[in-house]
Amino acid sequence: MKKILLFLLIIASAVSISSCSDDDDSPDNDSIVGQWHLSQILLNGIPLPLELAPCELQGVLEFKSNGTFTIETFEENELGECVLDEIETGTWVNKGDNVYAITIDGETEEATVTFEGNTFYLTETEDGTTIKIVYKRA
Repeated sequence: MKKILLFLLIIASAVSISSCSDDDDSPDNDSIVGQWHLSQILLNGIPLPLELAPCELQGVLEFKSNGTFTIETFEENELGECVLDEIETGTWVNKGDNVYAITIDGETEEATVTFEGNTFYLTETEDGTTIKIVYKRA
């Protein structure tokens, strides 16, 4: 389940805020480029209480114009402090129509996302559970 949520968080970051220029598919002009922070997670429409996991809110997803990304996740240590847990790296490709291919650890997945301004949403249904993840631009 952790691997699935990590993948969903990565894919959630892969939204593009489209524009009308001819070079939208260029990584240099893709709105995915930048840093993103987790805002909310909903399971079957019910918000998860992120205040119970404040370290998750410190995670940073950074998509670079060279087609690579990093995701930093944090966890609470025994002293109650948020400490860096893991850094994952991978690659991304904008396939058009808000579909992105994300490759991490040699596995590639595609996802379609929806967005509004500096907020984007990923909705994924698996085994009868609908997960919607919301990210905001840092």
